[in-house]
Amino acid sequence: MGVRRVLRDSTTMTMICQLIESGLDRGYMVEMAQRFRRFQHRVLGFPDREWEDLRALYAFHETFSVFDQRRDWLSKESQRLEKIWIEEANSDQERSDALHAYEEIWNEKHEDLHVFMDACCDFREIAAGFYRRPIFRAMLSTQSMPNWHMSAWLRSRCAESGGCCARNCGCCSKDREGGGLPPLAVAHCTPACSCCLEHLGFDKPIGPLEYSLENISFDVRGKEAGSFGAKMLNAFVWNLER
Repeated sequence: MGVRRVLRDSTTMTMICQLIESGLDRGYMVEMAQRFRRFQHRVLGFPDREWEDLRALYAFHETFSVFDQRRDWLSKESQRLEKIWIEEANSDQERSDALHAYEEIWNEKHEDLHVFMDACCDFREIAAGFYRRPIFRAMLSTQSMPNWHMSAWLRSRCAESGGCCARNCGCCSKDREGGGLPPLAVAHCTPACSCCLEHLGFDKPIGPLEYSLENISFDVRGKEAGSFGAKMLNAFVWNLER
């Protein structure tokens, strides 16, 4: 165990492994590079603290995704209310109601942004150490690929939960990322997806925005083949079974 820890924390070992990975990536052998990263991960092990970092990254992904999709709905709703308030209101009461609703939407956007920025601070702190561990280098490699989130398992998971992958709207294949969100935020439908809300006849998304590791209740280590944690690892990190 001591030898594994020494090798895992060795700067020289990390540099050598990164050189090999870079050579494979440059030679368009991305899958082999990912398999080599997974081999390192299995041989060198992963401290409990860093499993918690991975758990945190899953929580960030959920927060970022809901934030992006809530932002889309809140922006459309604020534009609708602003138009009523300025142009379409037929009475002072209607104008006052529209203004009050507009202010509530504005407050929600401000609160969401505050939660999002707190999550970003934690994300940057963890991301600063990404390159020291093969599992995080694998995650960066996977999520640098176009449409990395469109794996068969992630599409089926979205469809089974009633998301846009169950319909022909194509929302999930579009670039939902924007406004400075990290690649981890590219996502399938959440309960804040405006297209899903319209399809289901709801007039308001899930809220308020939350950022909590307690929302990640599955075993992130994915020890058992075929478990939810193992499938998440493959989809978000290794990308070896599409």
